Amino acid sequence: MPRERILPMTLAALAAPACVMGLPAAGQGLPEGFAPAEYVPQNPAPQLPPGTDRDDILWRDGCYYILQDGAPVLLPFTETNATTGEVSQYDRYCIG
Repeated sequence: MPRERILPMTLAALAAPACVMGLPAAGQGLPEGFAPAEYVPQNPAPQLPPGTDRDDILWRDGCYYILQDGAPVLLPFTETNATTGEVSQYDRYCIG
């Protein structure tokens, strides 16, 4: 069963977008409070649906999202342990 991955607040600066959160993004065609993700980790890696690329990933309140049918949904991630090769799946990846 997928788990939730939450990182300590100390890493939040790595994933925070450069824009100010909470402001309407209507001019960009994004739901209010969402912004394009400035940083997306390589491991864990986002599990993107077919036809979606990393530029489509959104950020809000410390979590990664994509738009599905025009609505934001949490983006699942897969993490591979470099030492053991064990793969863990998370139904979301949040920082903070």
